[in-house]
Amino acid sequence: MAEGNNSRRLTIADVAQEAGVSSSTVSRTLSGKVPVNDDTKKRVLAAIKKLGFTPNAMARSLRNKSTQTIGLVLPDLRNPFFSEIAWGVENESLKQGYNVLLCNTANSKQKELSYARVLAEKRMDGVVFAASGDNKEAVQFLTNLQIPMILIDRYIPDMGVDIVMSNNESGCRMAMEYLANLGHREIGMITGNPTLITIRQRSSAYYDFIKENGLPSNDKWIVFGCESFDDGYNAGLRVLSTINRPTAIIAGSDLIAVGVMSAARELQLRVPQDVSIVGYDDVPLSRLSNPPLTTIRQPISDMGKVAVRLLVQKIRGTRKKQTSMVLPVELIVRGSTCPPS
Repeated sequence: MAEGNNSRRLTIADVAQEAGVSSSTVSRTLSGKVPVNDDTKKRVLAAIKKLGFTPNAMARSLRNKSTQTIGLVLPDLRNPFFSEIAWGVENESLKQGYNVLLCNTANSKQKELSYARVLAEKRMDGVVFAASGDNKEAVQFLTNLQIPMILIDRYIPDMGVDIVMSNNESGCRMAMEYLANLGHREIGMITGNPTLITIRQRSSAYYDFIKENGLPSNDKWIVFGCESFDDGYNAGLRVLSTINRPTAIIAGSDLIAVGVMSAARELQLRVPQDVSIVGYDDVPLSRLSNPPLTTIRQPISDMGKVAVRLLVQKIRGTRKKQTSMVLPVELIVRGSTCPPS
């Protein structure tokens, strides 16, 4: 039987003939939704193994109206923050019985929209989406198709979409309070894209703290638009070369912070004796830097796991209410900070 079917794709009818049962019995056995007696089930499974039969996933998804697949849209997989989110999403998705289709947009709005169309065409059951900016087009495209979706880390206002993120205002204020308690008054900030709600929330907390505590403010100490190690390095050279340079800098990510540390070394400044540096995220890189990086720890993989749990509830119709989940952050003190010399 198996040899006779090598030239064509095996079907449920072939399995039924080999097992001596009806095609509907094979279907019930495969679906697991209707009880099948143990003897019949063993015969069907033995026939499947003997023939090397693989069910047609596409046909099954059309019948069940589900592909058991979740789309994951991320802006930059080179950033270890998003790699950690991907790990959390994939790990939880597999536990929930879903596969993950990963899309890296490289911070391109055009690629975002292109991937949104691909995910719709491939009939994703739902999507976890981290936007590259405040562009609504791709998110609006998916919501118009009523595809269940969770925004992660990066909130787009007025979209009516669930969001999972960390407490950005609290994180930046923690860093500012810690540095101020060490005695720092001249504190700079080198951070990301100002169109992102996460960056706006952190910068707002930064400016509020400066104002509330009467600390000096200098536009030359503040740089927006940084995403990578190189961005942090170049911005660090500019900020730390100013005549009245800051004694401490808060970075928008650990990756940016390590770039700033490299710039400090090139300028023959000691970290932390000449300049204290605080990162953001607490990715493994922060523990491996020299000196190890003081940082704000985000529950990165937990964000991915929570996003999947909320999305699966939405897919299965067990949750209708819109949800905004804000997870707490934590200050991790290491060797890149000390009182100003």
